[in-house]
Amino acid sequence: MTIGAYAICMFVIYDDFVAHNIHFAGIPAAIIFIYVPLYFGYWDASWDYPIAGSSGFRVR
Repeated sequence: MTIGAYAICMFVIYDDFVAHNIHFAGIPAAIIFIYVPLYFGYWDASWDYPIAGSSGFRVR
């Protein structure tokens, strides 16, 4: 899965949250889905394979 496919999945989830007016402490869900992986260093510098266990994806 590429970053684009991941982004689409996140948008679908985010859109679902928005449709139900659900936010995490007032923060849009999309920000959480993007910030959390970045914060924990889940993204490889190449941003090519954001899937656990695949090459280019590191879980620390």
